[in-house]
Amino acid sequence: MIRGVRGAYKIAHTAPLTNMTDVGCTHPLLDHHFDQLSDEELGEIVRDRVASLYHPFGSCTMGKADNPAAVLDTQLRVRGALGLRVCDASVYPKLVSGHTVSCNVMCRRRR
Repeated sequence: MIRGVRGAYKIAHTAPLTNMTDVGCTHPLLDHHFDQLSDEELGEIVRDRVASLYHPFGSCTMGKADNPAAVLDTQLRVRGALGLRVCDASVYPKLVSGHTVSCNVMCRRRR
């Protein structure tokens, strides 16, 4: 992540992007000082600020009982936990092309 932030910083501070960005700003709360930070300092900022813009998906494999990777059965029940089902984007094997909310609603209505 640190290398990625440094790469993005370098790109943002290279023409022609410098004509479109505010690279001359010196406000202390903005990120124009990343080139002056150590990897440890930048790592702290990354850990503090990083967040997902996407809905996590594919983390709960669904499958038949003979699939050791499947944590859910085909009815979305969690194996080994009575009365617990998963009805969100984590059951999708692939990311949908649109927003996941409609798929989540349909997943919930199925059960």
